[in-house]
Amino acid sequence: MSHQHLKKLQLKIHGMHCTSCEVLIERKFKGISGIEKVKVSHANGKAEVYYTQEPELDKLRNVLKGDGYGVSWWQDDHSGARGGLHKNTQKDYLEIGAIVLIITAAYFILRQLDVVPKNIGISDNMSYGFVFLIGLVAALSTCMAVTGGLLLGVAGKYNEKYPTLTGFQKFKPHLYFNMGRVASYAILGGAVGALGSVFTFSPKAAGFVTLLASLVMILLGFQLLKLFPRLKRFSPRMPKFLAHKIQDLVSHDSKGAPFLLGASTFFLPCGFTQALQLYVLAKGDFLTGALTMLAFSLGTLP
Repeated sequence: MSHQHLKKLQLKIHGMHCTSCEVLIERKFKGISGIEKVKVSHANGKAEVYYTQEPELDKLRNVLKGDGYGVSWWQDDHSGARGGLHKNTQKDYLEIGAIVLIITAAYFILRQLDVVPKNIGISDNMSYGFVFLIGLVAALSTCMAVTGGLLLGVAGKYNEKYPTLTGFQKFKPHLYFNMGRVASYAILGGAVGALGSVFTFSPKAAGFVTLLASLVMILLGFQLLKLFPRLKRFSPRMPKFLAHKIQDLVSHDSKGAPFLLGASTFFLPCGFTQALQLYVLAKGDFLTGALTMLAFSLGTLP
């Protein structure tokens, strides 16, 4: 249906961090009767909803309540006039200071206990343990909310087609989905690393790409802590239509669907994944790429 024949309302969405948030909210809103099209931007916190039957604000709030987002009318939200930016408070800066302090203190404690070797230093290589920790952080962020939605959707479809399944059999789609994720991250991570070897990066160029990946990580940290919100516009973006295409695969009810859907999550718009993809590209090595992305995927499983 053409936009010319639809009515539009504008909403302020609170709590978004990245493109994955946009995808999740767009799909949740499109599931409401009467809503035909949704456009969401995490950069300014704005959602444009095109409808044939106007949805109630409470219904819009309820569909996002479990995901931690807030919804209000755009024109009623005073922050809308400032582009939807979060105003930093002293508490925000205290939080990041506390995090740095805790990490630093933990590092020195672990060194004293010989858990971390005393001769360890800063290098251009991430340890796989550190990459695993990045995966744990990503699992707690909204980046994984889209992946979680895919898993629940495909598991529900699978169990709906095979209603006689019991016990462990019902858990199979969860197992296949995560097997697909881990396998694809390892194989495709290795492929990205091998691709980097084709480009034959000079040490300086490889260092630049590694630095870029590190900056993406820092930018993600700022977004999660709601620091320097204007930096959102510089976030890496994978085409959003790709995420929606992957979401549409949930409707497939074949036995192999959970595995294939899990494998496809390598291409979802997640800043953490994209930063590590840049990193392994700079490393230019199949094994490093495979093990790095494998460690990350294992970290996201919990």
